[in-house]
Amino acid sequence: MAKKGHEPHSLEGITRVDETGTRVIHYTCNPPSDDVLIDHGVESVGKRHGCSNNNEVLIIPTEHIERHTGRPISGSDQPGLILDCERTLVAMERGRRGK
Repeated sequence: MAKKGHEPHSLEGITRVDETGTRVIHYTCNPPSDDVLIDHGVESVGKRHGCSNNNEVLIIPTEHIERHTGRPISGSDQPGLILDCERTLVAMERGRRGK
């Protein structure tokens, strides 16, 4: 029997710029460590969204994403915003480990 494909988590489409334009709410299945999140002022809110891991939904300051990407955030390009968030989280984690 063929394996069934990945069924997306119900929150995978949640990534968006908040109403203030200063933060992005983002679902991730690979969050950085708590220390990295704290160091960068990233708020963990997964429990508010029904996740078992509080770090699955993050509120990321836009300044971190813009610093990593070198350009302003575009809230209208959700696939691009998701990718920018994931790349920023990886960069934060690598920076913490000194890589």
